[in-house]
Amino acid sequence: MLFGININGNVSFSYIKCLKEILNEFDFIFVGENLRYKHPFILSIYLLEYTKTRISTGIVSPYINTPNTIESYCKTMLKYYKNRFHIAIGLGDINVLKSLNIKPSIEFVSNFIKNLRKRFSEIKIFSGASGKRSIKEFSEISDGILLNFSSIEHLKWGIKHISKREIIKACYAPSLILPDEKLYKKLVIAAAHVFVGYPKSFLLEFNLEEIREKVLKRINDYSKLKEFEKFLIENFTISGSAEEIFDRIREYSRIGLDMVIFALPIYESRESIEKLLDLISSMRNF
Repeated sequence: MLFGININGNVSFSYIKCLKEILNEFDFIFVGENLRYKHPFILSIYLLEYTKTRISTGIVSPYINTPNTIESYCKTMLKYYKNRFHIAIGLGDINVLKSLNIKPSIEFVSNFIKNLRKRFSEIKIFSGASGKRSIKEFSEISDGILLNFSSIEHLKWGIKHISKREIIKACYAPSLILPDEKLYKKLVIAAAHVFVGYPKSFLLEFNLEEIREKVLKRINDYSKLKEFEKFLIENFTISGSAEEIFDRIREYSRIGLDMVIFALPIYESRESIEKLLDLISSMRNF
């Protein structure tokens, strides 16, 4: 099992520098894309300079970043960092795209990934997906598929749609070792954002359209999300005590996953990351 941690651009460069030795213990560091924070292209360069592990962008969208921008970035990264650099491509957050009057196309993103592979055959490309068509098509052309699920039921559904090629299969989800009073609210809000960003095929499969609309109306207000707190935490996060997360990861391995990526908000707490590394160390020795 591989272990990755996601870091978003809301942290300072000095914070990352302080975490350097800790971050080197992960197999991958992913840099998430959020329009409110530093761009993943900027932060990933800093991480490549100050750590020794493999770095990948989080799921970047060719709609938010132009194809030419992504290609120029790949060219530069390949020149200076070679096989330590990876990239993850996906449609992007459907709600953000909707606010920008962009209607995403799986075919467009699929063609972009194919062209990127032709031009930069040395670069490993992950694809992010959570709909059955995007999972199937992107897994046929990528080196790995990042499933934005955390529950066993949802992951089994996602894995069922992955092509039969030998690729890395990973789950990528909001994470936190509990209890953590400081970051718990952020965990609930992060889970809500993941949930409302799922495509229609997923929502229909699990009969979640109605609850999705209710959560969307309360999306950034924890006090209003509390009604759905248990639902969000149990279904869309990797969270709980260290023992509970240990058991969850063992189950991930049993159903065929190759990597777990611990995402927002766990990276904001050095203490939580250290606890996570203790957990990972015990798993590797298990």
